[in-house]
Amino acid sequence: TPSIRMSINQNGNIGIGTTDPASIFHIDQDEIGTLDELARFVHRRSDISVNNDGGYFALKVVDNNNGGDTYDHARISWVNNGAGGGDENEGELGFWTATDGITTEKMNISNEGNVTILNGGFEYFQNNSGSKNVITLNEGKGNASNGADILFDAEGLIASTGTMHFNIDSDNDATISSFNFRKDTDTDAGTSLMIIEESGDVGIGTTSPNFKLDVRGTIGNNATTHHSDKRWKKDIEPIEGALKKIQLIEGKKYRWKINEYKEMNFPKGLHYGVIAQQIETVFPELVTTNSEGYKSVDYSHMTPILIEAIKEQQQIIESLKTDKSILRSEVDDLKAKVNEIEKVLNQSSKNH
Repeated sequence: TPSIRMSINQNGNIGIGTTDPASIFHIDQDEIGTLDELARFVHRRSDISVNNDGGYFALKVVDNNNGGDTYDHARISWVNNGAGGGDENEGELGFWTATDGITTEKMNISNEGNVTILNGGFEYFQNNSGSKNVITLNEGKGNASNGADILFDAEGLIASTGTMHFNIDSDNDATISSFNFRKDTDTDAGTSLMIIEESGDVGIGTTSPNFKLDVRGTIGNNATTHHSDKRWKKDIEPIEGALKKIQLIEGKKYRWKINEYKEMNFPKGLHYGVIAQQIETVFPELVTTNSEGYKSVDYSHMTPILIEAIKEQQQIIESLKTDKSILRSEVDDLKAKVNEIEKVLNQSSKNH
């Protein structure tokens, strides 16, 4: 005798594993399932709902031990954007999961292809042209109004907790943001390793960079170059009086106040340099003052001044050498004349 695998009753309900489908699409757990409570659809409007505004497709289970109550396990919803004043030919999908029979939306796909994982702190989307992929954060590890985090565990994998994390900070109005690479899991008190401000300023060892690259600590490198092509420059003039100005400044040796200014990450030991306030009186262009009034010196731009000062000093030395040569020649002439006079005097004394 052949077995009935699928049936359609007079109400249009489709049954698989049952000849008496109770909903639009009914899978009988006794015929199909290996689970104690295999999901099936029951005959309620909330199971499959379709109208001009959209609808959803719900997956439920039946609790036979509790009067046959049904509970949501998951659902897929769709929305016609025309219902909200948009294009009625456009729509989006929502994916829902359940806890204790209550479903909440966990993922959404918009008509533009934007994918949002809700309440999970992650958002991925493409722009309209499809040429650029973007990842943003939404209600993640941190306060949603102040930013969010992507955390990495000890193996470098993205995790909910970890020892390293990438943090997006913003004001409560979310108008000013920064990218912050932190150590430890505390988004508020974790140690900041590097920050990129909205202005583009980068701070390493500081969360308040004063320059495009502000490093609080020692930099090690093999070479550093500066843009210097003549074609980029104008108002080119010689440096005059360099030696006289150099004589007005002093080189010093010193130690940093490490304990008083811990945020500066000053290195230990004896150091050599100049005092910014003194340099400012002679070469103000070489000194920068930050918002707190602290001064920095551009040591690299002292090099051309020292070059010209050395050249001026060398000119003086060459001039002294010339003068010395002239004096030596004059002395030699005088010596020759003195010798001639001595010869004459000696000859005269013999004749007498």
